[in-house]
Amino acid sequence: MPLGAGGSPGPYRDPFFRSGSYRQPGTAWEKTPAIGGVGGYLDRNQAAGYTRWLGDQGIGLGTPGRFAEFARGQLGNTITGHLAALAENPELSYMEYLNSIGGLDRLYQQFRSQSPLARGARRQGPVRYLMEI
Repeated sequence: MPLGAGGSPGPYRDPFFRSGSYRQPGTAWEKTPAIGGVGGYLDRNQAAGYTRWLGDQGIGLGTPGRFAEFARGQLGNTITGHLAALAENPELSYMEYLNSIGGLDRLYQQFRSQSPLARGARRQGPVRYLMEI
């Protein structure tokens, strides 16, 4: 299930970057070895690759919401995971790694497994504790 703004289903038009908006007609540079391949531009600039990967799944740089913030905050974990995976497959590009980790559904499961407080949920009002004496 692709997720849009703030983790809700549906499209969101990001004002900062939309994949394909800058493409020259008849080209797909991101699929060439110089850009998307091992040692290419997206391997050397993981933030750009991660932004593209999230954007293709509906979470852009300007997408509001706690899940979108959480997903954008996982860049460091994906870089570390890719570096660890390179020990097993030195020809694994960063984009291939991102496509292998399970997409937003997997990130959403990780987000939901956190406590409500860690997810940024607000409390629903005062809490009273009753004790038996």
